[in-house]
Amino acid sequence: MASFALVLALFPQSGGCFDLSRSVIAGGGGSSGDGANLTLDATVGQAAAGTNLSSGQFSIQVGFWFTAIPGLVANVSTRLPVGTGDNALIEGFIVQGPPGSVKKIMVRAIGPSLIPFGIADALANPTLEIHDANTATVATNDNWKTTQVGGLIIADQSAEISSSGLAPTNDLESAIIANLAPGSYTAVVRGAGNTAGTGVVDAYDLSAASPAILANVATRGLVQPGDKLMIAGFIVQNGPVRAVVRAIGPSLRAFGIPNALADTTLQLRDGSGTLVVENDDWKVRSDGSSQQAELEATGLQPTNDLEAAFVASLPPGQYTAQVRGKPETTGIGVVQVYFLQ
Repeated sequence: MASFALVLALFPQSGGCFDLSRSVIAGGGGSSGDGANLTLDATVGQAAAGTNLSSGQFSIQVGFWFTAIPGLVANVSTRLPVGTGDNALIEGFIVQGPPGSVKKIMVRAIGPSLIPFGIADALANPTLEIHDANTATVATNDNWKTTQVGGLIIADQSAEISSSGLAPTNDLESAIIANLAPGSYTAVVRGAGNTAGTGVVDAYDLSAASPAILANVATRGLVQPGDKLMIAGFIVQNGPVRAVVRAIGPSLRAFGIPNALADTTLQLRDGSGTLVVENDDWKVRSDGSSQQAELEATGLQPTNDLEAAFVASLPPGQYTAQVRGKPETTGIGVVQVYFLQ
């Protein structure tokens, strides 16, 4: 079970990086902290203490409070070749929120339905497990129409999955709906019968109104040349989100991963495939300027100079973070996305 603990160890458990809402006081011309002057004509008014006011004009100071709508990460997903043993597809995520809050999500393991999209080696029959921070298995599923009751799963889920509009399109694919308290979790995807192939693991937020959020996501797996790169996708809704994205390789050796990527590269693309930002070595941007101080201010800078990372403020939309080995090498890599607000 050490492989599950590894992904979680790469997440900071605290640090106060997550400012979920901000209030702005604005008035008149919209400058912060100002009120608006409102003049009223009245013949008789009643003061708070019950005193009658005579006719005339009264100047009343009115304050307007506007609450900025925070960005919401509605969906995260990763596509990667799924191998056997330690080469399983492992997605870790952190649910963050006040005590007593719950985040309801659906996690899916997708395989055969990738074939129409040109993925010839798609995983024929994926299985899915969810583990908590103590590596205990809290939910499992093989084929989504057949619920495996146990742990967080207390009743048949097939009808709820079907009515969500997010049900897998192939009966051999897996899905779990789970109510998760704040904490760290990992979703582990393997091929039934120790089979291998390209798979996708994704998580959908089914409780947008909950004060709990999907704060961080990371995926560990085997990165290979060409189309077998690691691709992590996420959707931002409502408002902008500030994020740190990292591609980790050589520092994994300290966690007992001997075949870790020796050097990583990272690209972020939007929903149309346009390059938003890219990085090779985290201390220097692609234009040659330094970003070391900016990343160090977040406390999320990589520990190896050959690993890639960047900080970006992302407007609502779809994004994919793409990780490769340099130059087109094979090895275990981790992609991490930290949502800072």
